[in-house]
Amino acid sequence: MNKKIQSPLDQNVREKAVGKGSFIVQAPAGSGKTSLLIKRFLNCLLEVQSPKEVIALTFTNKAASEMEQRLKQALKGEVENQEIKDLVKKISKQALINKWSENYIDSLLVMTIDKLALKLIQQTPILSKSGVNFLTDEDPDEIYREAIKESITSYADNDTLFKYFNYDYHRLTEQLLILIKKRDQWLPIISSLITKNDVDIQEQYTRYYTNEIKHWVTQKIEPIFSEEEIIELEIIVNYSADNKLPIQEPCDGSAGGCHWCSKSEVPYESTKIKMPFESLSSIPNRVNVKGKLQGSWGPLPNHYGELVLGAMIQYGDKMVTIEESQPGAFPLMHSAPGGEVIITGALPGVWRGQPRLYLDQHSEIVSNSDAELTRMGMLRTKANVTGVVLSCSRRDGTRMDGRPWSM
Repeated sequence: MNKKIQSPLDQNVREKAVGKGSFIVQAPAGSGKTSLLIKRFLNCLLEVQSPKEVIALTFTNKAASEMEQRLKQALKGEVENQEIKDLVKKISKQALINKWSENYIDSLLVMTIDKLALKLIQQTPILSKSGVNFLTDEDPDEIYREAIKESITSYADNDTLFKYFNYDYHRLTEQLLILIKKRDQWLPIISSLITKNDVDIQEQYTRYYTNEIKHWVTQKIEPIFSEEEIIELEIIVNYSADNKLPIQEPCDGSAGGCHWCSKSEVPYESTKIKMPFESLSSIPNRVNVKGKLQGSWGPLPNHYGELVLGAMIQYGDKMVTIEESQPGAFPLMHSAPGGEVIITGALPGVWRGQPRLYLDQHSEIVSNSDAELTRMGMLRTKANVTGVVLSCSRRDGTRMDGRPWSM
């Protein structure tokens, strides 16, 4: 087989890319991008007086380590590529002429962009104090969280966002943290929407999700089910679409086999209670917790639609939402002391399976207290209880104080 057949189709472009000038190399994995960069680096060494005049920058430590290892193997003659061997011979002569150090191979500048920034800062004058105690952080999560906290608590336009997450600050923060780590995937798309109007954005949004749903249905769902099962699923989906909540008028209890809105009594079999269980009166109606207040917000609507103040309290890796039990119940929430605090007399509750604390006129946020504390990780979200059923088959209603309740 001759050399011409062995050469890749883009050989001419590859030869240009290892020479002078600027190039962007885009190619699939395993196509030889790293080998091309090695040749380009070696060619650059032939053009300089010192090996420290050439620097290779990468985004990740892994890429920097791989490239550094490949360069050392090439310069030590541990590769089979004849083109690279010829380059190394020329570099060896260059090293003798310019009196490079014998261990110059170990001092080649291959690093990440942040390592280069740190290196430059550390070379600033001592009196400037710019490089004193300056370190790069390999785990930027805390920095991301601070940026998220500042963003979501500084703007009043975040009401829709809070409402979507049911005012769960912790869940919202973790979701945004995931998004920030993947910003290279969505930031260009979001940036392109800035100059578009609401109609264009809605069209693009609808088009994207239509294609996404179609992909999942045709590629993921349809192969699993038979034609008869798909027809049955379509019937169920269409039925569900025609029976949306909220139901305007109570039915007779037979629609869809449900009884949530039925006015008549619904017979049901008595549940067999399993041990252990306890009486409702033994569950504490107020608790005292310790932690650091984070991310205050409000007044924003709670799940009743009432404007209340809210915040988060964190202790260790556990974070719990706190908010007023009703509007004006705890107006001093955002005036609480800084640092670690103790909340006394908080009303424990649960929202979407997560613990939540409600504050009212009987609650306090103080710096010190002798009150017996409950660990936030031990706040109840479930319990086995015994008692008497007072009401069933109601989806919503009005409490004795006139405020609404719902499932």
